[in-house]
Amino acid sequence: MKRSSCSLLIVVFLFLMVGSSLAESLVVTENNIPDLNTLVDSLALKPDEFRRKTGTIRVHFDLNSATIKPESAKVLDVIGKAMQTERLLTFHFDLEGHTDASGEKKYNLDLSEKRALAVKNYLVANCGVAEERFSWSGRGESDPVDPDPYAEDNRRVELYTVR
Repeated sequence: MKRSSCSLLIVVFLFLMVGSSLAESLVVTENNIPDLNTLVDSLALKPDEFRRKTGTIRVHFDLNSATIKPESAKVLDVIGKAMQTERLLTFHFDLEGHTDASGEKKYNLDLSEKRALAVKNYLVANCGVAEERFSWSGRGESDPVDPDPYAEDNRRVELYTVR
């Protein structure tokens, strides 16, 4: 009995480890653009999921700006192409903008929303993704991914897939 309980715990642990690694979101940057199939697999929800963080998009902006830099276009182009695949056409996407801590909280909150909106506008205008498939919001500096509150990695847009 003791041996089977231990075996069951090991199986459950391995299942949880494998399952959680499969559900991890991708970080998409100019230097880390996955192939289209990998991206589609990452963005697609499983039948039992309603919403999941599916990606972090490293889109570069000038300081105090919500204008997307040209070098970020290829990142957004591949994401837009994935969103237009047949497998993802029924999904909607939440874009959540973030900033570092270099400005006042209210300013950063407004800027993060403008950045999420800029990503949405780019995907609509340049990739043909229907506008009604998006919602967006700003989180300001409230949810850093790097312990250094001024780190560049904290300036990002996170992508959630929703039904």
